[in-house]
Amino acid sequence: MTASSHEALLARECEVFTRFLIGRPPSEYVVRRYVIGHRAEALAATGDRLDDAILQFARRSPFATRVCDAYASVLGRRSRLRCKLVLLLAVLETAPQIHRELERAPAGVAPTLVMLVGRGIAAIGLLALGAVVVVGARLTLGFAAARSRLGR
Repeated sequence: MTASSHEALLARECEVFTRFLIGRPPSEYVVRRYVIGHRAEALAATGDRLDDAILQFARRSPFATRVCDAYASVLGRRSRLRCKLVLLLAVLETAPQIHRELERAPAGVAPTLVMLVGRGIAAIGLLALGAVVVVGARLTLGFAAARSRLGR
């Protein structure tokens, strides 16, 4: 992969992940900082095949990212996806105007409780969906590995 195609992939990834985190596309500042952040050795390294499959699926859309993050937040805390989301959150925290959006909370106790209960229910459903997706990926990778060992 050439440097420019790698940067284009990271820019697309940044857009999808930013839409997942804050619901809108990133500014050029955010994309630039996200790409620079990938020069760190931990993010430049590739993971195992399952980690790569999860990351590839998460890049598809903000909803796919939400599903994969729900799984990774419980069962893949050191995954590349989580590392990339942490990097992006750090970039967003330093971006002009965006840090205010990240700190916004509902006004009042009742709206906050409703929001927390709703998010908790959604998190359980997303975790279940994420487990199904990851188990499917794991099975697919396992079958592919078995076929390659058999010479097919």
